[in-house]
Amino acid sequence: MKIKRLYADQPGYEILCDEYQGTDIHSLNDIFEALSALKKESDNSSVLTTLDDLGQAEYTSMHATMSHDLDDVEGHDLSDVAPEAFEDGEHLGYLSTKSEFFIRERNFLSKTLSVDFSGVCGKGLTLDDDEMDMLEGVHNTPLDYIDSDIRIKVVPVQSAALSISAFPNGYFSCDLNPFENYVLAKHLEQFYGYELFGLGASLIGFKRQNSLDAEQAKSIARDLTRLYNREGDTALLERFYRITQQFDYLFLKYVESLEF
Repeated sequence: MKIKRLYADQPGYEILCDEYQGTDIHSLNDIFEALSALKKESDNSSVLTTLDDLGQAEYTSMHATMSHDLDDVEGHDLSDVAPEAFEDGEHLGYLSTKSEFFIRERNFLSKTLSVDFSGVCGKGLTLDDDEMDMLEGVHNTPLDYIDSDIRIKVVPVQSAALSISAFPNGYFSCDLNPFENYVLAKHLEQFYGYELFGLGASLIGFKRQNSLDAEQAKSIARDLTRLYNREGDTALLERFYRITQQFDYLFLKYVESLEF
């Protein structure tokens, strides 16, 4: 896998944190190794890669940021913000430097306070059998679904879940919104050891050091059937159980409809 640092004069550059382009990807492990290396190079940071449909994911992230006012500077102390963010002594009115990431982070966190995992499950997200077939396909052959050209963001936060603040996604009303995705990520990390590593236009990805044991796999399968409003569906329980026993990564859909 080839990794290239992106700079401000290049298309798609993330102005609030360091960003890299990944190409020539031969396996999912290529991505995991790149993420691990970048994380080791950056103290107190988390890493987040894009997954499927980069263009659409960037588009909806932009709209999610705007619709939730995540870059609103009102009420924030700007005394330590870089001079480039000002013109004639006035803030530009939008975030344009890495020194302003704290604004995005605080705005994001303030909107997560009223969200919990039960509320995420109550969103009404569904997963039909055809979509489950697709999710199983993603697990079996992930590079068939992950873009061949990805972006990796090095986010100045210690929490993997909070790295979503650098790429907030979930714009449409029937999707999990960015704050619900954050709470889902926190839940899966706290109770099952899955750390968020990727976010695309439809998929959200998690990784743990090894596959779950049998009891943990049964528990997370119950949580995931709750998430998709098929609680008690024994066939779906068994399918999620097998996935978490077989793989040390987990891909879920966070959108109304999964289509590939």
